[in-house]
Amino acid sequence: MEVKIPFLLTEEERWDEKMRIFEVINQNKTSEIDAMIMKVMKNHKVLTHQQLAKYIIELSKTFQPDEETIKKRIESLIEQRYMRRDELNDKEYLQ
Repeated sequence: MEVKIPFLLTEEERWDEKMRIFEVINQNKTSEIDAMIMKVMKNHKVLTHQQLAKYIIELSKTFQPDEETIKKRIESLIEQRYMRRDELNDKEYLQ
């Protein structure tokens, strides 16, 4: 007969594990937001920030992204050259 003894974690180890899980969840969310942004921009070609954020919030079924996260993801995609700002109107994004 085999007896299993539960593995006890210290408070610091539990905190580290929680942070690792949190980072994985956030990475999955950012990938999902990026995919939604690209999908919306592919369909619409030109949108203002408000329009794009509204579409992302409407499309999100598993979690509700906040405005700041959406803005950071848009900036990241612009830096990676997946999309760009309109040269004449910096409030509009182009595919």
